[in-house]
Amino acid sequence: MPTQSSCGTLVEATSCQRDRSPLVDPTEGSRYRLAMVCGTDTPSREWLHPGGQYVVSTDPARLDLDVIHGFLRESYWSTGITREVVQRAILGSLAFGMYATNGGQVGFARVITDRATVAHLADVFVVPSERGRGLSKWLMSVIVEHPDLQGLRRWLLGTRDAHGLYAQFGFTPLKAPERLMERHDPDVYTRPPVPHGGS
Repeated sequence: MPTQSSCGTLVEATSCQRDRSPLVDPTEGSRYRLAMVCGTDTPSREWLHPGGQYVVSTDPARLDLDVIHGFLRESYWSTGITREVVQRAILGSLAFGMYATNGGQVGFARVITDRATVAHLADVFVVPSERGRGLSKWLMSVIVEHPDLQGLRRWLLGTRDAHGLYAQFGFTPLKAPERLMERHDPDVYTRPPVPHGGS
């Protein structure tokens, strides 16, 4: 039954099955759709935009990898990223897809998290044709209110130019940057890929 929240109407909550393989719909040509690992205690959820024209969903089967990869490979933070890396990144994250109710995917974000202590927000975007409608703010509202992301000690993100958006949701510059370190390889996607997995 639909329930109201401050970020819209929660219209669906269903469990998904375990499947780490990409799914190809033969009627969609080269369009890839993903299924990912999620237990029966982690239902997918959908939120209907107050205006009724958009939906945010955590159902991995709805994600359009062509749209996601197409945007990310041209973005300033992951230029040249491969489709396979995007797929693996989604499989290891809580992913949020935004969709026009009468069309395809128009936005995306993912959260890398243990769902207990920390969350890293990444790859947030709304496609250019849908910008200027408050959708990034609505997407953020959905993310920070997700039931699995409550009570965390720390959220992290990186941004070049969207500080004003994230500040509305409590994000601030690091209070003690000297306490955090990183290993940064900005050219990783320009080199031949390193084999992943295997015995």
